[in-house]
Amino acid sequence: MKIENIKLEHIRIDRGTQSREKESQEQIDNIAEAINNGEEIDPAVIFDDGQYFYLADGFHRYHAHKKQGQATMPCIRKLGTLRDAQIYAFQEANKFQKSLPRSHADKRRCVNWCLDDLEYQDLADREIARMVDVSHVLVSRMRKERMTPKETKPAKLKNVVEPKLELLPPEKVELLPAANDMDAEAMTYLQEENQRLEKQLAVVAMEATPEEKELAKTMIEELQEEVKMLRIENQSLKISRDTYQAENAQLIKQVGMLQRQLKKAA
Repeated sequence: MKIENIKLEHIRIDRGTQSREKESQEQIDNIAEAINNGEEIDPAVIFDDGQYFYLADGFHRYHAHKKQGQATMPCIRKLGTLRDAQIYAFQEANKFQKSLPRSHADKRRCVNWCLDDLEYQDLADREIARMVDVSHVLVSRMRKERMTPKETKPAKLKNVVEPKLELLPPEKVELLPAANDMDAEAMTYLQEENQRLEKQLAVVAMEATPEEKELAKTMIEELQEEVKMLRIENQSLKISRDTYQAENAQLIKQVGMLQRQLKKAA
């Protein structure tokens, strides 16, 4: 196992290879003190893809060497891509985290990485737990958290005057569809009607003159129209983003498969 002194300026630490939620300043200080005392420091692990060196294990050592003004750091250099570095960081490196045990947040970060990854997210809970060295109970709970929408409690209004809301005119009541027949158009109508009533509630609750209330009503209508247009534009952008992300994810998966085939062929 060859150990090389690699320049810190050539090592990439910003490409998603940090498996911890955050670094420990105390650990960095301890390593920096050991370096200052001339003690031998375990080498970090980097992956070389021919263009960049990706740090896969040794973030505290990296920052400690930088703190001490060191230009280089002892590293074990492995040939591989950014993805190889990420896999090593979130799976293999966990087996050697003895000097600073992982926190609960660190373990959750590793699990989240697997659940976000197209190649690993469909694996069984026990298999993911084995890969990142955590309890399968934690993996199961985190997977369920992703599937269960969080409940939000409605905000409580204080000191609001109860408004007199006008009833819908008969001609509009007749237009409302039956509950089991409700379609997108009816839902849109109900949403708009709900917004109209909310606007009335806001205006009536104001402590202001009739002129000020009328001005506020006009401003609310203008802002609602602007928000409506922005929502339409935002939805269009989301569709474009999701399309590009899906295509990118598929390409990443294909590259991963090809890399594994090349390794087997070698």
